[in-house]
Amino acid sequence: MRELDTTNDAAPSGHGLSASGRAGKVRAVSRIMAMSCLALSTIIVSAVTGYWLFAPWANIFAAAGLEDASRYPVGESMRVIGLGLSLLPVAIIVWGLMQARTCFRAFATGDVFSATAADGLRGFSIGVLVSSLLSPFVKAALTVLLTWNGAPGTRMLAFSLGSDTIIAVFFGATVLVMAWVMSEAVAMADENKQIV
Repeated sequence: MRELDTTNDAAPSGHGLSASGRAGKVRAVSRIMAMSCLALSTIIVSAVTGYWLFAPWANIFAAAGLEDASRYPVGESMRVIGLGLSLLPVAIIVWGLMQARTCFRAFATGDVFSATAADGLRGFSIGVLVSSLLSPFVKAALTVLLTWNGAPGTRMLAFSLGSDTIIAVFFGATVLVMAWVMSEAVAMADENKQIV
């Protein structure tokens, strides 16, 4: 475990803050980010739930890439099933945000180079990766659900992989590598400390 070094209070040339000032700024921003992870998780779950419970069917069909909603009989049970399907990737990303919150809370206490922070960052990246990879399959399942009661020959299974999914997967993989490097750095620092 290594904390932010605040022993040198002299402000280096070209910097307006001392070491302790910069450490305090990191801690303050990290506290805000930790709270933001919790708030964002609540907003995402509430938004998805509200969407499936109250959004007009025309909007739901359009979002699923289905143009003519009038061709497919719908019922309230479909809202519940659709909500359950949509919450699968949401639950995973919320778990990832809670892992990120753990990381930021470690930063907020000055515990920057630690296994706790690295594990939190790794958990966040895994949440982003799994949620992003699962989303296209959930969307495909939703097209089947929404067209299930249609006339023979009108049921659909639409699978699409958009650029947003590719970018999210790349982002998750990038953060995962960063977390791995951070874990290795923490392990090497601990080994060196034991040698000394």
